[in-house]
Amino acid sequence: MAYTDLQISDLEADLLPALGAEPPDVIGISAQYGTLRQAERTLDRLRQEGWFGRSCVVAGNVLPTYAYSWLLEKYPDLLCCIGRGELF
Repeated sequence: MAYTDLQISDLEADLLPALGAEPPDVIGISAQYGTLRQAERTLDRLRQEGWFGRSCVVAGNVLPTYAYSWLLEKYPDLLCCIGRGELF
């Protein structure tokens, strides 16, 4: 398991190399309010690199909860977690 925070890390230098040659089962993206362009760049790059076909790509947090229809239209292979993901 690897964790990369793209608010302080770089997509090219940190995230893509962290994925490695062996595809992970799941690639999770937490997209909060104000990160639409960052999420879009990341998802575009994952699609270009073929990760949608090799791993399950899941997005959660505020952006996928409220913009899931737009995200799913643009990225039909994306899974969106809608609403709360935690149980209390």
